[in-house]
Amino acid sequence: MKREGTVVILATALFLATGVARAASDAGKCAAAKSKIAGKYYFCLQKAEAKAILKETLPDYSKCAQKFDEKWNLAETGGAGMCPDNVATSPMSAYFAARAAEATAIIRGADDIPSLGSCGELLVSGQTECENGGAMVACPGNPAGVQDGDTQYGRLRQYTDNGDGMVTDEVTGLVWEKLCDQDPTGVICPADHDVDSSYTWVNAFTKIANMNAANYAGHPDWRLPNVRELESLAERGRVNPAIDPAFASGCIAPCDTSACSCTRQNYYWSSTSAQGNPGFAWLVVFTDGVVGTGTKINANYVRAVRGGS
Repeated sequence: MKREGTVVILATALFLATGVARAASDAGKCAAAKSKIAGKYYFCLQKAEAKAILKETLPDYSKCAQKFDEKWNLAETGGAGMCPDNVATSPMSAYFAARAAEATAIIRGADDIPSLGSCGELLVSGQTECENGGAMVACPGNPAGVQDGDTQYGRLRQYTDNGDGMVTDEVTGLVWEKLCDQDPTGVICPADHDVDSSYTWVNAFTKIANMNAANYAGHPDWRLPNVRELESLAERGRVNPAIDPAFASGCIAPCDTSACSCTRQNYYWSSTSAQGNPGFAWLVVFTDGVVGTGTKINANYVRAVRGGS
């Protein structure tokens, strides 16, 4: 009996040590709820796709979207500010809608779409509204295949402020220079990192050389971005400037890169020359995200980059 009692005590202790589940945190509960909602939504989308195939029509996602929006918002409310994600309803629902359309294209035998999870998939443009009568308005929730604001095809953007004068693009792997502001430029915001400093195309490379010589933010491999890299920062759902808040927040002079992140609503140089006219180089205008070329003798703005996937 004594031995049996010892076995019971040991078994009970082992159960208490390993068998009792910890209560989920509020953040965990919210994430679990959203995971279930996302699964049901995607299932609904694929049912709509299957129905459309049989009827030879475009899929109708409206009922799926309505349920998704309601339940997603309920999860947010229930999370009481503890939900760990920063993804709003519209970009998430659009992301799943794009994936459902892509999956159906594969099933139908299409061979002109990127592989699922492909590193070559482009970033989402950032536009969340649709044009109607000459004005940008909330999208009606149409199926994939209409305006960009509805489909929002592409990989969701994700930026991390490293707290050391750099912002990392978690999707592309590029690491970008933060810009500060001081009028006139000075100790708080050195000239090479001041948002108001402009350069000819040749002098843009001098700025890069200065950054590397100074081992800026602990790295000697800064460069002027090519036009594709620079364009990846342009968000077509924003204007003045057309860029994520990670690069445009708290910009009130004087401020250093720990307190602000600045972008001029103007032209930024890329390292890419115009092939048919080498006296010009490609630029991105962060007023509205337009891409064009400009003569290299003009003074424009510069944001350095390093790394990449």
